[in-house]
Amino acid sequence: MAREGSLHAARSRIVSLYLPLWPTDRIRKRLGKDAPAPEVPLALAGREGRRRVVLSVDLAARKLGLRPGIPVAKAQALYPDLVLMDADPEGDRLGLKKLALWFQHRIAPIVAVDAPNGLVLDTTGADHLHGGELPMLKDMVHRMAGAGFCARAVVADTWGAAHALARYGRLAIAVVRLDKTPSALADLPVEALRLPSPIIEGLATLGVSGIGPLSFCTGRKRSARTLLLPRACPCT
Repeated sequence: MAREGSLHAARSRIVSLYLPLWPTDRIRKRLGKDAPAPEVPLALAGREGRRRVVLSVDLAARKLGLRPGIPVAKAQALYPDLVLMDADPEGDRLGLKKLALWFQHRIAPIVAVDAPNGLVLDTTGADHLHGGELPMLKDMVHRMAGAGFCARAVVADTWGAAHALARYGRLAIAVVRLDKTPSALADLPVEALRLPSPIIEGLATLGVSGIGPLSFCTGRKRSARTLLLPRACPCT
């Protein structure tokens, strides 16, 4: 993958494949016919320090309002129909590595795990092998859906932009043209920048909740694209 800031970075095309329900989808896939029905809320629990908390939830649990981080005892009290199982973070990590190899053989030669729930692919020059960028993304998402995994996919000219839009954008499948990156990012929340929590809280105190206003910083115009350049791309 081309390094950010290199002469070739502007021509790079990077795909972020986001798997928002990866841990619970993987558990359901593993259990097969013994898995809880899709309409039954499922949560995976593990330890954070001394506390046993919910680490992952499926779509049915999200619709009830359950979110990761809640203590297990509280989750069970609030949602008596909740199915609770042990999280398997090591299995999730190994599963992503296997998935990365699968996509490496079928989509693009450079693929890396984007932990904890995604992949990043350098598809520069490879999309024509799949009918173009949009058909390529659709094929990726549809293949994942066919295997029982919820997926979102975005291609952009930087990993940071693709990562942000895959997780916070309105579209599950999106192609961001080279000259449209700043406008595509402008409406996203500042959380998409992957900044430390104290900075996010500080921006909120200043009344800044979206990326758009950050186009102007310290009196100098900086694009949202620049703000989203990743500090440590896993493919470099």
